[in-house]
Amino acid sequence: MMQIRKRESLEEMFSTFLNFKSQTQYLWQANRKAEQNVKTRILLNPTASERDLAEDWLNEYLESLSDQPNQTALSDDPSQTPRFHLAAYFEDSCFWIAQKIAEKRAGKSSHLYLFQEYFQIARSIVAEPKKILDGYDTSRSNSPKSVKNWGQLKLTSAILEKIGEKTYSDAGMLRRQTKTSMKKVLQEEGITLLSEGLLKRLDIKETQLARCVLAWESFQRVYTPSTPKGRRQLLWPDTEYLKKIADEYNQQAIEHKLTPSMTAQNLDELLKTCVKALRNSSENQMSDLDVQEMIYEAETRSKQNSQEMIYETEAGIEELENTEIGECLSNAFTALPKEAQIMLRLWHGLGFNQGDVGELFGIERNQIANTVKGWRKFLLQELNKYLGKPMTTQEIKQKSKKMDLWLEDYCRDDFVYFLSNTLNNELNGDVELLQKCYNKGKFDLKAGANYLKIPESEVSQRIEKLKVQLGYRLTDYVSSQLTAEVDKILHETLSTKNLAKTLTVDLVNQRLAEFLDENNQDIAKFVEEWLTKNRAGV
Repeated sequence: MMQIRKRESLEEMFSTFLNFKSQTQYLWQANRKAEQNVKTRILLNPTASERDLAEDWLNEYLESLSDQPNQTALSDDPSQTPRFHLAAYFEDSCFWIAQKIAEKRAGKSSHLYLFQEYFQIARSIVAEPKKILDGYDTSRSNSPKSVKNWGQLKLTSAILEKIGEKTYSDAGMLRRQTKTSMKKVLQEEGITLLSEGLLKRLDIKETQLARCVLAWESFQRVYTPSTPKGRRQLLWPDTEYLKKIADEYNQQAIEHKLTPSMTAQNLDELLKTCVKALRNSSENQMSDLDVQEMIYEAETRSKQNSQEMIYETEAGIEELENTEIGECLSNAFTALPKEAQIMLRLWHGLGFNQGDVGELFGIERNQIANTVKGWRKFLLQELNKYLGKPMTTQEIKQKSKKMDLWLEDYCRDDFVYFLSNTLNNELNGDVELLQKCYNKGKFDLKAGANYLKIPESEVSQRIEKLKVQLGYRLTDYVSSQLTAEVDKILHETLSTKNLAKTLTVDLVNQRLAEFLDENNQDIAKFVEEWLTKNRAGV
């Protein structure tokens, strides 16, 4: 993984940009004018924090937009100074997000963007801070990085949307179309518009294209669901909504020379035909005509648009809270003793059971639960301090559940990244096979056999062999990582002459090899779950 030096001072954060010396060397280079401006700002307000400066420049930038609404690019105009500082502030975000997307998309996208291309796309988006900071509310967060956290959430989505790879729900895919784009993808799918003369000769009363388009139009007019709190993706209409949409279809059918006999079930099928066409479409970008049409349609759907705005805002706030909980907990996790970190990574990360972890660390089974409970209590206390407000018992339970979900993801992260990297760099000849066999969270052996045109038994053998290889590699990785950490603990305890602790840690070191062998069922289970969940839809 490529690395960059962390910027420590406020002057650096708001005035430096990355200079690419080579494929692997990235240096921070200051813009002298911006650097001087930051220093002046700090002299005027010596107690200013990172958050203070970010919010000040955000407010100045938004004010400058009202003064110069047509100004769209970075420039030397004094009114655009805050834009420049915000762009510098998000420079490291552009780097890390671009790298993460490039790694995830390796071997996945038919149009592979290199990291540098993702990075430039991110920079172009950040140059218009309103795109990623719209909706920011200073009262929503206590984090010193609240501006950056909010912007990073939207930056990731904006990059994926820019390259046409943002993941939408089926309903979301339908919602974002125009009539022009909808017709186009349906025709690409082979659903054609027939002339009236040909319809008569074929004795066909109406075309599938006309039915699909009217179904989509009815969906657009009627479907305004209540906000599903905590969810980001738009849900598919339920039976009650499908009936309402079908009623709208029937009311409009005569005007469109169609038969007014649509049922909820048939309408559901038509909408899914539209979704299938959209998923299969290679058309990711909208034309100017599409944009103009979308503006017109938006003006005629003010109620719907206001509902979507509420929906997106609540989802954004929920995700911001989750991000900042993660920021707090990651700091608290690193403050735990090394033994605690190793134990939690084995338990929450790899799924080792209580007995295995206890035996590995020389702790009785009944003591393990209390030990882990103490660490969890510490993490929860740190989270409560961070949130800075008294909570009810119910709120504490909710935060505890969020913490457990975060712990599982956090402790798995290194192992998941290692498997992904190994697959894409060392075993990439099997990536396409996995794409076919592990799709949408399900294992489909037949799809792999059809793809390779070989018997299912051979596909099964290849998959099993691949899983064993991944298991071996993960075992080696876990063993080397944890052994190195245990050795470090051993060195520290020897230097303090804590012999009782030394013996315990030494025992852990000896037992690592016993637990992390090629037959370890926890490792095998982890690989299987990763293939099913993390490779879904690849």
